[in-house]
Amino acid sequence: MPHVSLSSYHSQPAFTAVGSAAYLLNTRKQDAYVAVGKAFSLLSFTSAKSELELIRFGGADASDIAHLQCLLSPNNERSGVIVGRVDGSVELWEDRQPKSAAVVYKESKGALESSMPPRPVVDYPSHSFVATTMRECNSIGIWHLQTGELVNLFEWSEWSTDELFVSGPPQLVMRTQWTHEEGKPSFEGPVLMAIHKNYADFFY
Repeated sequence: MPHVSLSSYHSQPAFTAVGSAAYLLNTRKQDAYVAVGKAFSLLSFTSAKSELELIRFGGADASDIAHLQCLLSPNNERSGVIVGRVDGSVELWEDRQPKSAAVVYKESKGALESSMPPRPVVDYPSHSFVATTMRECNSIGIWHLQTGELVNLFEWSEWSTDELFVSGPPQLVMRTQWTHEEGKPSFEGPVLMAIHKNYADFFY
């Protein structure tokens, strides 16, 4: 990518994480957050000739980025991007403040000892909480998205250390509200689901 500053971070740069910045149904707008090592940028791939770097985010003194999730409204409006790093730490970044993270979820840092870092998730559709696996204490941490306050720890003693090491942390799904057929709302959330290789745990 000769037109992108991310290329200057490594002699042979490779993507470490990619997060779409627009719903797939919106074919006119092909934007994505792309990470190379510790740094990431918002890129536009709309032009067929070359990519365009829209925003370059500050190179934080932190571990490499392993996960990016853009927070999108139903109208395709961006409200931030969740950054997950290989040491387990989770951050919220905003386009209007690209030099440093807007919120750092402090308790998440160093809570991981695995080659397969967790994938933090944000509850949908309210975007009020963020959750991530904390292998060190066999639990899932939940924080207020905007304040960074740790609000809950879901512990599960039956999680096997060997299982987490081999299969990696569970995939998380968090919803503020679930719906029945015809779009009718069901019970209120948030409800968190942790999906393992052969089973799933539910937390209310």
